[in-house]
Amino acid sequence: MAASGIDITSLTEEQQLALQQFTSVTDQELDQAVPLLQKCQWNAQIAITRFFDGDADTVDPAAEAAQPQAAPPPPSDSARRTETLMDSITRSPTSSRSSRRDGLEPAPRVVPTPESQLSQQLPFPFSILLLPFNLTYTIFQRLLGAVGYVFPFLPRLVSRFYSGRASQPSRDTGRRPLSPRDTAARFMREFEEEYGVTHGTLPFYEGGYAQAFDIAKRDLRYLLVVLLSPEHDDTAPFVRDTLLSTDFVNFAKQPSSNILLWAGTVQDAEAYQVASALNVTRFPYACLISHTPSVSSTAMSKVATSAGPVTAPELIQKMQTAMQERSQELDRIRRQRQEQQATRDLRHEQESAYERSLAADREKARKRKEDEAAREKAEREQREREERKADQARKLAQWRRWRAQSITPEPGTEIKDAVRISLRLSSGERVIRRFQPEAQLEELYAYVECHDLLKNNETEVSEKAVEAPDGYEHEYKFQLVSPMPREVFDAAKGGRIRERIGRSGNLIVEQMAQDDDEEEEEGGGGGGGGGGGGQQQQQQLKMHTPLTLPLILTTLLPLLPLTVLSAPTALAPPSPFTLDATARTAGDNDPKRLIKRNVGGVRLCTGSDWTGWCDYVIWPLNECISLNDYAGHVLSFRPDEDTECYLMQGRCDSNNEFADLRYESQGLGSLEMLAFVANTSSYQCMKPLEF
Repeated sequence: MAASGIDITSLTEEQQLALQQFTSVTDQELDQAVPLLQKCQWNAQIAITRFFDGDADTVDPAAEAAQPQAAPPPPSDSARRTETLMDSITRSPTSSRSSRRDGLEPAPRVVPTPESQLSQQLPFPFSILLLPFNLTYTIFQRLLGAVGYVFPFLPRLVSRFYSGRASQPSRDTGRRPLSPRDTAARFMREFEEEYGVTHGTLPFYEGGYAQAFDIAKRDLRYLLVVLLSPEHDDTAPFVRDTLLSTDFVNFAKQPSSNILLWAGTVQDAEAYQVASALNVTRFPYACLISHTPSVSSTAMSKVATSAGPVTAPELIQKMQTAMQERSQELDRIRRQRQEQQATRDLRHEQESAYERSLAADREKARKRKEDEAAREKAEREQREREERKADQARKLAQWRRWRAQSITPEPGTEIKDAVRISLRLSSGERVIRRFQPEAQLEELYAYVECHDLLKNNETEVSEKAVEAPDGYEHEYKFQLVSPMPREVFDAAKGGRIRERIGRSGNLIVEQMAQDDDEEEEEGGGGGGGGGGGGQQQQQQLKMHTPLTLPLILTTLLPLLPLTVLSAPTALAPPSPFTLDATARTAGDNDPKRLIKRNVGGVRLCTGSDWTGWCDYVIWPLNECISLNDYAGHVLSFRPDEDTECYLMQGRCDSNNEFADLRYESQGLGSLEMLAFVANTSSYQCMKPLEF
């Protein structure tokens, strides 16, 4: 059957499974595997056994009988031959006829039969009848054995007249049966001890005959079987002169010979069964077994035999001749198997590459799903945040409308004890409003929060009733601060406006830092959120430029427009100032060389980095000090420790921009970075408040 004519898809699932199992074990092509499986009724185990036994071409009698065919002619008398029972078991007529046509005798694969199956115990009645004969035989055997021990020459003399001894193999039933590997090890040990050679002199295979047979068949090697019988006189000379000769040892060990040497003595059960299967009639015996593709794709045949004593050159010549005759066929099968193996390797690599590609695609799909899930989660969270912000904004707008309705109207001029508050809003707008004497501080915060509604929609607020939003607790995002002295009026502390601030006050609205969640949301918005934060900081700086923390000035100065002033080279010291005895002169750039420092003292210079004219002066705290001739020219300004000073425009005008300076503030020697430094004309110092 041609390979192209086999349709695997037409086979059932069980047949395909049997075919896969057979080809994986025997490494056969489909055109050779399918016919054998069909003959074995698709039984993979039977097909594998027949393949290794060399009976692949044997026709199953049941299958042959099921197919209609012409009856074969009766065999002629010349074709008949006498067979022993072992021959009829190990070799079928069909395979024998096919091998004989090529002049080759098949070499069977012999599996050692257990010792218990070599002889069958007679039934008990027959044992009783044969008991006298067994006793007589045992007595005579012991007597003759004793005579042979006393007179050793008698057994050899008798053997000369008993010719049948040389043609029939015998075995010692008293030897302990072992496994094939242990039997081979025992033979090698006895061989080395008897002939005085070292281990490895001859490359005997350390295993059973069936294992050596399978290796030779799988690897296309020559199996050289040597069978010895210690009872024959020719065994010892054959071993010493032929097997242990230098030429034969080199021939057996030479890698180019590709020989697998297996030997045994017929005293062992395995070697005895091999001798019977190979039809050995004379010892010593040597047989060369090889794969014969001309017989069948699985056949193993005897290609050369040698029985009886023979010299080493003759044995080597016979084996080499047989090997040369089969070398071309074996080379062709090797190339074919190499091609098949290369095809299988290529198919395996393609399957591996496909599996890797499939795994990569699965990984990409998994990552894509994870990315989609992460994107959907981010979008869902963004929607939730936007919904929360929208709901928060809606509730805030509702609360502001509701709170604007409850704000007490501004009292008239007839109320003499009303509180007057001046507010500087975050937008820079200046607002002045009067409040009731008993008004709470929260009322002032609510007014600032709802100022835009009260200013633009005061009529609408008063006419429409709005309820407070459910589940909403308002928090003010700003604080009211008195600039001089600086004091924060926190709404959480409560109290009345009159008690906390007084009858009048000048307050600044400062925005507080946003919550962490809101900062993260603004940060997630990209660069636009950062820019908005910078504009808010610059707007807050224009209000009063607080520098209470050491790093604030360094952070905010790059946001201000750059204005560099040139200090005059010859500026007379201001006459109202009282100079300290350790004050520096023009060009002194070391602000820390003053020996004595006092609370309320300041050091100022007309140049950057403490250059130009420098003075150290001390004036009372909480008083507005005029700069006189230094007005508009102070580029370096440092208060003493525990002192906070406001460098201001005009006559301590808190409505304009000013700088809040402390000893630990950064950038005190680079005030030219302030946009309003040219307009500075006064300052006021105080003890810093602790929050």
